[in-house]
Amino acid sequence: MNNDDLYSQFEKYLTDQKFNYKSDAEVEIDKLLKDAQSKKLEEGLLTDIKKVKTQLEKIDNSELRIYKNEIVRELKNELASRYMGNEGRIKESLNNDLQVQTALKIINNTPVYKKLLNLN
Repeated sequence: MNNDDLYSQFEKYLTDQKFNYKSDAEVEIDKLLKDAQSKKLEEGLLTDIKKVKTQLEKIDNSELRIYKNEIVRELKNELASRYMGNEGRIKESLNNDLQVQTALKIINNTPVYKKLLNLN
């Protein structure tokens, strides 16, 4: 399964489960709005707070897409763990570990490897 398919299935799962994400900022703006309404502040201020809330909701809706790579990586790790146990999780996490991948490239590149070890 490729990353896009896995991510699409994850999004569908969230939709099916009626998952509702709220960032800390959105929670705080909700508190501010509720407080402003209870204190009966002027309508212009309430309108401005509602505009900010709408903008935050738009940003929050795109946050999943912003962190798509991280989400897919964690999904793969979790799936590997569930189907192949701890060994599967470790193998999957090593496949995505930048330091491990860089080390493997160096080891497989004999001239660079020898140069780093001063074996020339």
